[in-house]
Amino acid sequence: MSKFEPAPLSIYIDWLHQRLSAEVGPTHWYDYSYPQRDFLLATADFTTGGECGVYARSILVPPGIRHLGGALGHNDLYYFDEDAPMPSIIPVYSNPEFLVLPGIVDFVAAAKQRDRAFWAEQERLRVASNAAMLEGDLGRHLFPGSTVRIGRRFAT
Repeated sequence: MSKFEPAPLSIYIDWLHQRLSAEVGPTHWYDYSYPQRDFLLATADFTTGGECGVYARSILVPPGIRHLGGALGHNDLYYFDEDAPMPSIIPVYSNPEFLVLPGIVDFVAAAKQRDRAFWAEQERLRVASNAAMLEGDLGRHLFPGSTVRIGRRFAT
């Protein structure tokens, strides 16, 4: 008999309402919907076995349910009990249900701005790398008199 079931979005939203405060807020914003397959609700006392990568899960732990031990690996435990430790990652997703959380609109706006700045810098570095490549003998050998895309235009 399994000790877990899929955690509906509504339960995760309840956890966020209960555990977030002025001192502790979300840590990550993801521009996709709540991945229910990655969130589990513990239904009985349980152990973990150090699951990592694609096997790791976010586990919502209601009052009265205990983690009996075992390596956590990349799993995160989301305890409803006020005195329990907080997980290392507190994500919010693009579902409109998250917008009711206090301060979330500003958090998401700041996260989007950081993402835009990051990708703009990546594009700047790519363009500079392509330009530098064309200045070297190897770059000219690899792309003799041809067109190598640099930014939005082509160089010869």
